[in-house]
Amino acid sequence: MNVKKKLHLYLIDDILVIMFQNYLAGKEDFEAIEEGIATVWHPELDFIFKDKNLLKNIVVISFDSQYFYLWTKVSLSGLEKLPSNLRDYHFYQVKHQIKFSDEDQLGWRVGLTLEKMADYLPKNILIGNYQFPKISGSSLNPFVKSHQKVNAKGYRGDAYDTRESYLATIVHEFGHVYYGQHKLFWYSSKKENLDEILIQKHQRILSGLPISKQTLPG
Repeated sequence: MNVKKKLHLYLIDDILVIMFQNYLAGKEDFEAIEEGIATVWHPELDFIFKDKNLLKNIVVISFDSQYFYLWTKVSLSGLEKLPSNLRDYHFYQVKHQIKFSDEDQLGWRVGLTLEKMADYLPKNILIGNYQFPKISGSSLNPFVKSHQKVNAKGYRGDAYDTRESYLATIVHEFGHVYYGQHKLFWYSSKKENLDEILIQKHQRILSGLPISKQTLPG
């Protein structure tokens, strides 16, 4: 690699570090996430998401340098509410003090990007992964810029450096949660399945929530 290209890559690294450390999500980021959420509700995807009831409790969480952003059909008290273009969704922001790394900007996942995010989130949405499944990931611009950085370093196989791939990533994570609502996670182990059910019951009892067949997995 020649000196000019090395300097170019170092410059990209420096710019992205500064960007991620100070980045505040805006209209473009929010609209992209809301488009991803809206997509899973389109009739065109009914062949994948046939039972829409399995989508309604999914909490979508994104982040920037100062805030978490939550989209949920469940109303949450005590949080700052933001305007949303999604009908039937509530949109909230929650202040945090977490430093996310470059790697944290690269994708979305089922659950929380970092476990310590739970320290700042409402406790009632942290009760198990069946009552309130969660997907989380970075904002649009850091996501795309991070993958463009990967490609700039010569890894041309990275296909996640566009807005379209960002939307597909969000829909993909909905798919993981949807499938998980149909199937217990430990497919071949009766013991693990029973342990998971008992954990969910225990968590609800400790939280003072009622127990019913509808609140248990399976």
